Amino acid sequence: MVRHKIIYSSFYDFGEKAQSELDRLVETGRADKVSTWEEVVALVGPQAKLMPLACLVKRKDCKEKVCLVVDMPQVRHKTDA
Repeated sequence: MVRHKIIYSSFYDFGEKAQSELDRLVETGRADKVSTWEEVVALVGPQAKLMPLACLVKRKDCKEKVCLVVDMPQVRHKTDA
């Protein structure tokens, strides 16, 4: 069994809304749904990494906006000075 470290509880706190937003991204072709790590590697390559997701829900004027945020680490490149 794989245990996941929860960094952003908001994705779980807004579970149904977060899942609906993920489903919408898949339906519109902005994300791919995969079932196994092998499928991830086939799509992205062996450098694939897991990134934490946060879910932001903003309410204004009786409307709700759901946003997913991917926490990607900064990539630092060595540069010759």
